[in-house]
Amino acid sequence: MKYYTGDWHYNDKFYTYNNVFECVGFDSPWNGWATPVVNREQLEQLVSVEPDLSIDSAGNLVYRSPEYALDDTFVIMPTKDGLYHLVDLGWCFEELSEEEYNDSI
Repeated sequence: MKYYTGDWHYNDKFYTYNNVFECVGFDSPWNGWATPVVNREQLEQLVSVEPDLSIDSAGNLVYRSPEYALDDTFVIMPTKDGLYHLVDLGWCFEELSEEEYNDSI
């Protein structure tokens, strides 16, 4: 299993992460950041803590954040294998080691 988090989840008081997630793997890094690839179950874990994300009735990841997005809605459709490539969000994700993951859960 592979692990990731968002850089905004870092808790500098305890040197851990407030939210950590599992993924099936990573695409090539984007601008130096990790690019998680997740299945539906793993995506649901991320969506549960990110208020700007949701999953629509067609199973697409929907990002709605008028404050930051160029447009009100951004959609990521799963691949035919049911995987979501989070690189398309353009977020600053960090890959975690198993030890970092375990220290944060």
